[in-house]
Amino acid sequence: MKYLCLATLLFGTLLGNAQKFDVSLNIGVPINKLSNWESPNYEIDSWIGKRIKKNALVGMGSSYSVVDLLASNTVLTFDRNVLTFYGFYMYKTKLSKRVKFLPQLRLGYSLINSKLNEFPAERQRTNGLYTSGNLFFGFSLHKNLDLVSGVGFNMLFAKLETYPDSIIPANYFYNHTSTINQLRLKLGGIYYF
Repeated sequence: MKYLCLATLLFGTLLGNAQKFDVSLNIGVPINKLSNWESPNYEIDSWIGKRIKKNALVGMGSSYSVVDLLASNTVLTFDRNVLTFYGFYMYKTKLSKRVKFLPQLRLGYSLINSKLNEFPAERQRTNGLYTSGNLFFGFSLHKNLDLVSGVGFNMLFAKLETYPDSIIPANYFYNHTSTINQLRLKLGGIYYF
């Protein structure tokens, strides 16, 4: 963890001295047929990137997401809070004077805190590799500001299980595979320095 903090500080210092960099803040909604929409389901995502070529950016970011799943009568479901740190590569393509296509690839690491809907005392923390592909469209509002909207697909390579002293067998869990996949709709903005 200390190396991650050090890398973030170093990258932030480099970007602070750079003349051409972009900052983005997005809010997303996880799309899942099992989501409980009576509770909040959201993602807050922020990144900072440096232009390495006219149309290409590299950078670092982090996101925090909350997914509240519906309780089930047949299997047990984990609600999830996920904190992710990632590096990314993004390429800008102008479609018109005011519209840009912004595909982005991410690779990082996620920290996951989960609890069972049916047994709130049953909690689990895990972590794992994070990969994501995002397809954004940018709409120019000002010379230095774009409104962005798009979709992202995230994969977390982490297996959710209860603690070893749990009396609940693993085959009762809804998501006991080694990956967690999530589709997200996103809306936000990019500011160009």
